[in-house]
Amino acid sequence: MLEKAGLNIAGVDLDGEVRIMELDQHPFFIGTLFQPERSALKNIIHPLIKAFLLKASQS
Repeated sequence: MLEKAGLNIAGVDLDGEVRIMELDQHPFFIGTLFQPERSALKNIIHPLIKAFLLKASQS
């Protein structure tokens, strides 16, 4: 039902479990079970966080 409504599975883990979902036709909607914000602990800006900030600044 979710896929029919536009929610796409965009990534899975090594066991095939869904880890990333995104919603078509939305400027920035993504759900993830990864923790991209933790890259900041290594002074690295994760591409997902960077893309979110860029999109938010354009609103």
